[in-house]
Amino acid sequence: MAVEAQVNYADPLTSAIIPFDAIIRTTSSTAPTAGQSVRPTSAIGDGSDTGYLASVSAAQALQVWSFAATAALTQVAASATSVSLLASNAARKGAVITNTGTNTLYVAFAASASATAFTYQIGAGQALTLPVPVYQGAISGLWLGTGGDAVITEMS
Repeated sequence: MAVEAQVNYADPLTSAIIPFDAIIRTTSSTAPTAGQSVRPTSAIGDGSDTGYLASVSAAQALQVWSFAATAALTQVAASATSVSLLASNAARKGAVITNTGTNTLYVAFAASASATAFTYQIGAGQALTLPVPVYQGAISGLWLGTGGDAVITEMS
């Protein structure tokens, strides 16, 4: 069951009243009966179906989604010296890095990676999906040997 409503939000810092459209959904597909417990979820957006959408689950967890309009696919050859996997991109909304190499890929959220200074290790044949919030700075990587690639999809 879903109910569309105009909701006002009171900003706690400025006390300004901010209107937004909300769609309130329950976990049930039918109207609740008297005495039935209903756990609503709320989705919050700007009405344009672009940008970001936030929802609060029945478990009171806030989830934020970002919508990507484009995806760019690239490959970077395995290298025993640090190489750039992704340049800084303020428009980045997500990325997946797959290690097709035969050695572990050391990934750093920095301009340079090493086997001792890294953010993630991606085993041979494994993939990394960037966590939320999505890091938008430079991402580098290196393998302890050659052979294979990093296959990368960057969404923006």
